[in-house]
Amino acid sequence: MLGDPDLNLSSYIGDSIALKDAEIILKDKDVFGPGGEIVSVPGHTPGGLILVFPGMVFSGDTLFAGSIGRSDFPGGDGRQLIKAIKDKIFTLSDRYVFPGHGPETRIAEEQAENPFFSDSFTV
Repeated sequence: MLGDPDLNLSSYIGDSIALKDAEIILKDKDVFGPGGEIVSVPGHTPGGLILVFPGMVFSGDTLFAGSIGRSDFPGGDGRQLIKAIKDKIFTLSDRYVFPGHGPETRIAEEQAENPFFSDSFTV
């Protein structure tokens, strides 16, 4: 997606940017730093990842306090995103979640209160 201005969304903001391919590709279960692990959580975008550490998760635009990432961009899939959050994040022990923007939250709080995971929500 880096090399295609329509897929990387740069054409939508006025400056079409085509970048070269990434030099390093992170993938599910890669380990880094002190106790860090890469976990694949697709749905917001293809290849979506979170960074998991003891006691905390850096969720980027996957999971927010009271919300989830958009899935209407190229390659996004709302059903896949919700399933991935349930299968990959909610199965972790309760940890702090630090989204790409907005306030931090906790896994248990999102399981209990996030409207995207209520029984009445449908994609």
